[in-house]
Formats: sequence, C-alpha cells, structure tokens
Amino acid sequence: MGHIENQGNVGAGVYSELFSFYATAGQNRTSFEGEIEAIRTTLCQLFCLDMKFTKAVILSDSQSAINSIENRETHKTAEIKECRKIYELLREKNKTLVLKWIPGHCGIKGNELADTLAEKGTTILQCMDRPMSFHTMKALIRREFKTSRCNELKTRTKEKQWIVALSDIPDWPRIEAVAEFRLGTGHDCLAKHLHRLGIYTQFTCPLCNLQSIHSIHMPTM
Repeated sequence: MGHIENQGNVGAGVYSELFSFYATAGQNRTSFEGEIEAIRTTLCQLFCLDMKFTKAVILSDSQSAINSIENRETHKTAEIKECRKIYELLREKNKTLVLKWIPGHCGIKGNELADTLAEKGTTILQCMDRPMSFHTMKALIRREFKTSRCNELKTRTKEKQWIVALSDIPDWPRIEAVAEFRLGTGHDCLAKHLHRLGIYTQFTCPLCNLQSIHSIHMPTM
C-alpha cells in the first residue's frame, strides 16, 4: 500500500491479490494520514472478505503508521481508532494479521503499484468539510514553519561565496568532512571568525601581521 501527496491533496492506494483500490484522504492532510487511510480501507476490505483468507500481511512503507495502530495507548485520530477496532474484530474471527514495514520507492512491485493507485486518489474531488485532528494541525503547522524557514535560508545564503563549495565536500570520514564544512562556511576556529565572536582581540595573522586568518589565507602561510 502507499500514499501520494499532490498540491495539498493526499491519496491512498492498495494493491493485493484479493483487491486493489485507490481513495482520497482529503485536502490539507499529511502523508501519515494517507498511509493510515490506506490501512483502514484495507482492513475494511479484509473484514468484508473474511471467508477468502485466514492469514494476511499488510505491507506499508510508513513505520509511524504501523506503530500508531499497534500502540494500545490513546489513539491520535479517529481513523487510527477505527483501524485498531477492525484489527481486533478480525482477530476475534481467528484471522492472523501482521503489519510489516517495507522500504518505499525501491522497486518492490506491489508497493510501486500501490503508489500508482494512490496518485489516482489525489485526482478525486476532495471533501472540504472533513474535520481535522489536532495531530494533523500540529504536523501541518510544523511543516509550514519548516518550509518557510528553509525558503528564508535559501534567500539569505544564495549570494554567499561558500554556497557552491558545500556541494563539493568529499565523502570523507565525519571529522574531516566537518572540518571542511567549517572552513568552507567560515564558521571555524580561525582568528577572523573568533574575533567576530569577540573571543579573539586580533584577527590578523601572527606571522605576517597583515592579513586576517581565514581559510583563504591559510594556504599562503
């Protein structure tokens, strides 16, 4: 099963030997809710087709969705509560159900087909008056702040000289890559940066006493 988000619309899709479907999770929803909707509809279908199976494995690429349904504590949304209820009803019918995580977008045929179906789900006319859970509100607000912050940082740093150098940091051990990153951005332990922070009183090189000590001056020392 899978989920797709497209311009604020979230779709859910499921592919199996017994049935396949796609549905909408609604507007202004999270990908988490798309995955929950896919699991919920799957459980509903299994409940209706309980005479056709004894064991079922539900594969999802969302570990958080699986954990939320398996967690017996207070459920975050009504959909998760419904999933848990149907899950227990199927077990009462002596059905063996397993929720299992698989990696997404790595060529697994069933998962790729489910994502294709989920993409169709985003084209369905979305329900505008569906209530939004507190959990979803928090997730959407957090995502909006993160997006806004990233866009702001891109605007502020696009003229920086070191922005191009960051993409060329080699695949070195962490300690060396961090040193390269700090030298590239100028946020290092050299005198120029430490003087700007008020730690050093002088920013000039103690050897030549002319130039300030920074990453460009270092090779000439």
